[in-house]
Amino acid sequence: MSDFASNWKLVQLEDVAEVIDPHPSHRAPRVDPTGVPFVGIGDVNEDGTANFSGARLVPLSTFVEHNERYSLEDDLIGLGRVASVGKVVSLPKADTPYTISPTLAVIAPRSIGKEFLLFALRSPQLQNQLEGMKQGSGRQSVGITKLRTVTIPLPSSAEQVRIVEVLDQQLSRLESALASVKVVREKAEAFRRSLLHAALSGELTGGAEEWREVTLGAIAELSLGIMLDKKKETGLHQVPYLANVNVRWGSFSLAGLKTMQVLPNQRERAEVRLGDVVACEGGEPGRAAVWLSEQPIAIQKALHRIRPRPGVLPSFILYILEERFRGVVDDPLFTGTTIKHLPKEKLERLPLFLPPLAVQEHIVNVLEERLSRLSNALGVASQLEARIVAERRSLLHAAFTGALTAEWRKTHV
Repeated sequence: MSDFASNWKLVQLEDVAEVIDPHPSHRAPRVDPTGVPFVGIGDVNEDGTANFSGARLVPLSTFVEHNERYSLEDDLIGLGRVASVGKVVSLPKADTPYTISPTLAVIAPRSIGKEFLLFALRSPQLQNQLEGMKQGSGRQSVGITKLRTVTIPLPSSAEQVRIVEVLDQQLSRLESALASVKVVREKAEAFRRSLLHAALSGELTGGAEEWREVTLGAIAELSLGIMLDKKKETGLHQVPYLANVNVRWGSFSLAGLKTMQVLPNQRERAEVRLGDVVACEGGEPGRAAVWLSEQPIAIQKALHRIRPRPGVLPSFILYILEERFRGVVDDPLFTGTTIKHLPKEKLERLPLFLPPLAVQEHIVNVLEERLSRLSNALGVASQLEARIVAERRSLLHAAFTGALTAEWRKTHV
């Protein structure tokens, strides 16, 4: 790294801070219901706020052991080094003790300001270094030894203070703008939910006198896809298939589709045709989209194929699923504790109210028109969010090349 002010120097992270592996054995401690939280990278936010409710509880002796390496009373930084590599958080000074899992490296600033180091670690220059240090094909990680060699452009103490002052001011403005975008998204989501509820309860069309209460299994044929067959056999059909990750709410992501082997007697169960609804069995159970192509495609076992019977619109079923399951982390139809699933036999029993076909068509038309306008508004919000993120990145880049404080240096160096 050479792109920084001429009077700055380049140091390694270990030169200015202790880089600590909080749990060197990397063996998960035993669970102790009366113990202390074993906190991972996902439990702490960038601003230091935390939610330990989902953290594993481990014996107090683990905390005592950890306390020999780091103290929660100090100004500490957490740096994600497993899975969420590069996430930088300010570790909270909690009222109750907690321990830190090896998904985080603990960084104790020594001859550098904590706020300056927080910003430095979030800068594009350092994030690019961390990206280049990743190892592993699945759950990528960066070793503690490599983290210690991350290089940081270091100005004088006075300029560090000035950089923090400017970044605090400018990034605070951007965070406020991002918070406003978040509010817009939350209001849009609330409006979407209320609109779907009104449409599917009859309020939108002035009553539900002709509607009848049915189950999903009564108005559609449901089946699960098939297991991937990795055996090399003759007579198999190689066909593209949808996996859970290819299904979005209301659309499909078809980039990088893979093929699967399908036996002739499996083809009917695995194949999705024009007008079929595809819904996730796991991951985000119930997430669904309508297949709108005349080109058939296969589905793997983690997906439901929902084929509407005559007199039932595919889009009406999609909106039923969205109103029931979108944004829902727990539902009486789900099974499983950590990983949720939506079994076929339970999905078939999903209760709903079905209006006549003409009313379905009217509801779908109204929803498509209003939700299209909502999507357009959210698209504008996404563009604004992208500009804010780009400006944040640009500010951090300028801060750690010296460009942000170039004028300041003319009168202070």
